[in-house]
Amino acid sequence: MRYNTLTMSEIAHYRRFGGYDYSRGAALFITITTKPRRQVFGAVVDGAMALSALGHKALASMERVFNAEALVLHGHVVMPDHVHLSLYLKPGLEHRAAIRTLNTAVGKFKSWINRCYWQIGGEGALWQQGYHDWLCLDRGAIEAVERYIAYNPLKWELRNNRGLLRMMEPLNARCLTPGEYWRGVGAVELLASKRPLVALRVSRHNSEEQLAALVQYLAPQLGKITVLSGFISPGERQILDLLLQRQDTKIIKVSPYALPHDYSPGVALMPAIEAGHLAIIAKGNSPAEISRAACLDLNAAIAKIAAKAIYWRNGAAITPPI
Repeated sequence: MRYNTLTMSEIAHYRRFGGYDYSRGAALFITITTKPRRQVFGAVVDGAMALSALGHKALASMERVFNAEALVLHGHVVMPDHVHLSLYLKPGLEHRAAIRTLNTAVGKFKSWINRCYWQIGGEGALWQQGYHDWLCLDRGAIEAVERYIAYNPLKWELRNNRGLLRMMEPLNARCLTPGEYWRGVGAVELLASKRPLVALRVSRHNSEEQLAALVQYLAPQLGKITVLSGFISPGERQILDLLLQRQDTKIIKVSPYALPHDYSPGVALMPAIEAGHLAIIAKGNSPAEISRAACLDLNAAIAKIAAKAIYWRNGAAITPPI
C-alpha cells in the first residue's frame, strides 16, 4: 500500500492521526484481519492458541518482517481469523518515509501469507483491505495493549462460552433491595455466599505507597470477605488491578450504568471471571452517563448491599466511609 496512492477509505483511516508526526517514532497497536473472518490460523484450546500450519507460518513471518529496518516487534499473537501486534516504529525517518516503512512491512506480511494460503488450496484474497492501527500515546496505553494481546486467546474462549458470560437477570439475593432490578455476569453467586460483602471506597488522595498499604491492610481479610466497589476513581482502579493479581480475592464490581445484553468485560477481567472470583453487576435497564451524581447514587447503592464499609484516605482506613 503506497502512501501517495491511498484509497478513499484508507485516507479516512489515516485522518485519525493526521496531526501526528511519524518522524518522532510511534508505538502502535495493529490488527490485520482475514476476509471474511476465515478461521484459518488454528483454534483456541484451553485459553491458548493451537496454531495450524498456516498459523505457524503467519507467526514466523510476523516475527521476521516486523523486526526489520526501523521496526521493533513487541507483544503479538496469531488468532484464528486475525493477528494483533504491538509495534514500535523508531524515530529518525522523514514522516512519509516512516509511514511507507510501516505500510511496506504490513504489505509484505500479508502478501507472503496470502501466497502460503493459495499453496494449501485457498482461493481469492485472504485478508481484508488495509489494516487497523491505534497510536499509543503514553505508557499506560502501551501496557493496556500488551495486556490485551496476552489475554486475547482467553478472551476469545470466554466470548464463545455462553454460559460463563451469559447475562443473568434479575439477580435474586437477600442483600438486594426487593423491587430493584439487577443484572450481572460472572460469579454472581458471590452475592449469596457466606462471605460478608465489604464496600470499598478509595480517595484519589492516596500515593502509590498508600494504595499498596491498602492491599496489605486488606490482606488478612481477603480470604474471608468479598470486596464490593464501583472501582471508578483512579485509586480504585489501581486497587482493582492489585486485587486481581491475588488468588484469594473475591470481587463484585458494581457498574454505574446498565449492562447491555451483549456486554463483554475487558480482557484484564477475564481470568478472574473464569476462575469464579469476579462478578460484574448493575442496577436497572437504562444507560446513564458517568457523572458525580451517578457516582454518589452508586456509592449509596453499594452501601445498601454491603455488610461493612471501608473508606481509604491518605493511607488510613476510615469507617464508615464519608
